[in-house]
Amino acid sequence: MSRREAWLSAGLVFAAALLVRAWAAAQVPFPIPEDATYYWGVARNLVDGHGLTSNALWSYVTPSRDPVTGAFGLFFPRPAFEIWLPLPTLLAAVPMLLLGSTSYAATLAVPVLLGALIPVLAWRLGA
Repeated sequence: MSRREAWLSAGLVFAAALLVRAWAAAQVPFPIPEDATYYWGVARNLVDGHGLTSNALWSYVTPSRDPVTGAFGLFFPRPAFEIWLPLPTLLAAVPMLLLGSTSYAATLAVPVLLGALIPVLAWRLGA
């Protein structure tokens, strides 16, 4: 197989995986797992200009500490740094800037685009 055929084949595998993953992402109206919803909400707040905050009241055994006053208790909105991993939020915020603050735009970055690379890598590894 020539180099050109390898690139064309990889592009075809990527396009097929991208179409299937985009269709599957369109079937999910809202992120179901709690962590995905949390990352999507923080990314939406970031794109809407509210910073890295979450519009959720968390119920933990130990109350949180207000970053400004130092008082303990439940505060709203909360800083998004307690169970937050920054990469999913930042990756979801990029397409949200272009396509709006929807859950479908949030799924375009990691689950659709980066996920479509996995079949290409597996195909090339197998070759």
